[in-house]
Amino acid sequence: MRGSLRCECCKQPMTGSPSRNKIGNYYFYYTCRNRVCEQYGKSLNNKKINGDFCEHLKRLKMEEYWLDFLEDVIKDVWSSKESALINQEAEQTKRLRAIAEEIKTLKEKICNASSDSIVEIYMEKLESLTEEKDTLEVGMKMAESQKINVEKLITNTKSIFLNPLCLREKNNLKFKKLMLSVFFSNEIFRDKKNGIQTPCIPLIYSLFSDKFDKSSLWWVI
Repeated sequence: MRGSLRCECCKQPMTGSPSRNKIGNYYFYYTCRNRVCEQYGKSLNNKKINGDFCEHLKRLKMEEYWLDFLEDVIKDVWSSKESALINQEAEQTKRLRAIAEEIKTLKEKICNASSDSIVEIYMEKLESLTEEKDTLEVGMKMAESQKINVEKLITNTKSIFLNPLCLREKNNLKFKKLMLSVFFSNEIFRDKKNGIQTPCIPLIYSLFSDKFDKSSLWWVI
C-alpha cells in the first residue's frame, strides 16, 4: 500500500519501510515523512493496516445497477475496438493478396530478365515483398490469438467489482497496484476512530460521471 496509504493528518502518502526487532526478525511499518505534520515519524504496523484494509474490502458492495452499466461500457468499448480491428484485418488481407500478385509477377520477370543487373533489382524487390508478407502474416496470427472473449471479460470484470478483495489476495504486485488505483485513486486513509476509509466513488466512475448523477454512490458499506 506504499504510495496509496495516506496520513490521516496531512493527507500526504506515507512511506513503507522495514525494520528489525531485537531478535533479528524483520517487520514492516508505514510512517509519515512530512516534517511539518504532527504525525511525523509515528509508525503504523503493516500487518495491522493490511488486515484492516482486507476487512474493509470485504464490506464493500456494488449497487446492482452499476454491474449492468459496466457491462454496457465494456460492450460499447469493444464494439468500437472490434470495428477498427475488422477494418485493419481487411486491409491486411487485401495487402497480402496484392503482395502475392506482385511476387508472382516478379518471379516471371526474373525468369525472363535479359541481364544480371536487372535480375538483381528484381531480387531486391522480391526480398522486400517477402519480408513484408512474413511480417503481416505473423502480426495477423498474433492478433487472432489475442482476440478477446467479451462475455468472459464481462463476467471477470463483474466478479472483480463484486469482490475487490480477490485482486488484493493475488500474489501479484501489478494486480494489487491496479486495484488501489482503479478503485480508490490511491487514496487510502486510516484514522483512529473510523479505521480504514476509502473514496465512495471509484476512480473509474469519474470517466463516465457526465452520464450519471454524481450524487449516486457505487459502494455501499
